[in-house]
Amino acid sequence: AVVPLWVDGYHHTVITELILRAGALPGGFRPFADVDGFYYHFGFHALAAQVAWLAGASAPRAVLWVGQALNAATAVTLWLLARRLTGSRWAAAAAAAVPAGLFHFPAYFLTWGRYTQLAALAALPAAVCLLWAAIAAAPRRATRAVPAAAVVSAGLVLLHYRVAVIYALCALVMACGALRGPGARGRVLRLS
Repeated sequence: AVVPLWVDGYHHTVITELILRAGALPGGFRPFADVDGFYYHFGFHALAAQVAWLAGASAPRAVLWVGQALNAATAVTLWLLARRLTGSRWAAAAAAAVPAGLFHFPAYFLTWGRYTQLAALAALPAAVCLLWAAIAAAPRRATRAVPAAAVVSAGLVLLHYRVAVIYALCALVMACGALRGPGARGRVLRLS
């Protein structure tokens, strides 16, 4: 069978196939590898397995489809974050267009087969925006903003551990900024 590129692409396709076959998280990697126990961030694989199941597609095809969709979603979430940070539509358009049009990343993650990291990086800007909304929310609105931020934060852990650590560092900086003082100026940590 034809599978996505590089070792990671094959690995992610196998995990997607295992989830698809089991209809749940697998207990191990059998029959593909003699490994009992499943300890891996599985958010991307669960999404790819769901797409495969809904579309009646093979696991390799679903991995490629979801990877391409996430590549496109990265530009959208970068737009969202830049719009939230700057308030400018032009800055947001540039933030989305520059990486999508001028650089190898995020598209190169697909060539490497780094689907899980791409998925987490596509979700990271949205997670930061939701956390920012939760920190800035009035107490009545926080009852909606805080759970949404918590769900997306947990989702980052299921997508990729390294990106979840980057998010935790962002959260720490944002929390320090929020503790600095009242009002919008106190919510952003100034390093000067």
